[in-house]
Amino acid sequence: MKAREIAGQNIKNLPDEEVLAISLVSPSAFEILVDRYQSAFLRKAGGIVKREDDAQDTVQETFVKIYLNAKKFKKEKAGDSFKNWAYKILINCAISRYGKLKKEMLALKPLDLSDSGEKALNLSADYAERENLETKIDNKNFVSGILEKLPDAFSAILKKYFFGGKSHKEIAAEDGISAGAAKLRLFRAKKAFKKAAEELGKRPLVI
Repeated sequence: MKAREIAGQNIKNLPDEEVLAISLVSPSAFEILVDRYQSAFLRKAGGIVKREDDAQDTVQETFVKIYLNAKKFKKEKAGDSFKNWAYKILINCAISRYGKLKKEMLALKPLDLSDSGEKALNLSADYAERENLETKIDNKNFVSGILEKLPDAFSAILKKYFFGGKSHKEIAAEDGISAGAAKLRLFRAKKAFKKAAEELGKRPLVI
């Protein structure tokens, strides 16, 4: 059966709400909603979090939440549309990510701009993210212990990202995979790391 057909019926032109319902029994149908909203979501998220990478991560997180909460969507009255519901999730994700990024940047030690020059002003959120990991975890032994518990693919990409300072694009080129695949693997790896750390009794991590 093709991804966009169920029982011989082509569903790519069905309303969003029906496609969402179908995706619960045929997950591949969810691709239709991704195709419909991805570009618009990226523009909306970009207006809030500003950076392209953060906007992409926000949109990815949004689609994950939409799918995981699909059963909760109900069209009970006029105005209850998938679009409105989905945008609420997107905006909440974007605002949450922006708040975390802002806190991470404020947590950095003051920089001596007289020595660092203009390069200091270009400090990226990715650097802040890696710094945040080190400040929130007691020691490197703890980090190593968590990484050992993760699947090899997750452990390897986190070592390159956090400790090697590599972007998802650099990791993609090194591993011979697409940038999108590297970004998705990194997203899943960070989720797995956070869950494993919290299960060991540490306070929730923002990574």
